[in-house]
Amino acid sequence: MSDLPPDVARLQVLRVYLALQLAEVDRAIAAAGRQAAPVRQPAAVTAPPPRKRPATPAFGVARVGLGPGEAVHRGDCWADGGEIRPLSREDAAAHLAAGTPPCDVCQPERVLAPGRT
Repeated sequence: MSDLPPDVARLQVLRVYLALQLAEVDRAIAAAGRQAAPVRQPAAVTAPPPRKRPATPAFGVARVGLGPGEAVHRGDCWADGGEIRPLSREDAAAHLAAGTPPCDVCQPERVLAPGRT
């Protein structure tokens, strides 16, 4: 048994009423959609700033092999083991004069020889 009226006239009135209700629900859904938080656009991906490399020293002292000894290197020497202590030109010459051996690869004594700049 149905709760709907049996005659056509009342069924048509009910249909118009439900159509108006459905239109009102559709408007409410659209309004709620406009008021909802806007969809976020993904942030632009930017590259991190480049890392600044420390300045290459003119000369330095680094450990030699696994022993406790050190050697004087030019700042651009690839054989310094990556752990060079920076020295000024004068300090590097003083280390060589004091007996610290020069690197066999970069030969800083050739650059530090008297009369060379």
